[in-house]
Amino acid sequence: MSRTRAAILLAGALLLASCGAAESPMKEMKTGQTAAEAKGNAPSARPVWLPDDIPLPDDLVIFETNRIKLPGDSSVSHRLKGYSWADMNAEAVTSGLREKILAAGYVSAGNEASVTPQLIQFSGNALAPGKIAFMQVDADGDHLVLSLSLSLPE
Repeated sequence: MSRTRAAILLAGALLLASCGAAESPMKEMKTGQTAAEAKGNAPSARPVWLPDDIPLPDDLVIFETNRIKLPGDSSVSHRLKGYSWADMNAEAVTSGLREKILAAGYVSAGNEASVTPQLIQFSGNALAPGKIAFMQVDADGDHLVLSLSLSLPE
């Protein structure tokens, strides 16, 4: 009985040790700032992984980023969320960003009939083949919340 218990404890310890040795597939940064707290920090530095030709609002304060790289994948998925106060008309902001994205050589993707005015679906350029990026802009009180998700080749 005590040998079985010792073997189980040793196996559990080895399992826990091996779990800590591998890099997590998801890296994350959250500031936890509210929009009111973040407003004085505008703008945030542009993430190094974000292609230069993907536009962002000039006053964007990023409050969350995620990076996901699953074993065996040839691409890395990134997501960022941020606050903006530039223009409270989410449809106009999205329209302006869409024009800049298409002018940079990206192509519209997804089912256009189901797209809301605040959602941009696009692909091409530096994005991983077969992946669609999403940019969503929503009004939330006195600010906009932008969410961007994309996959890039590693």
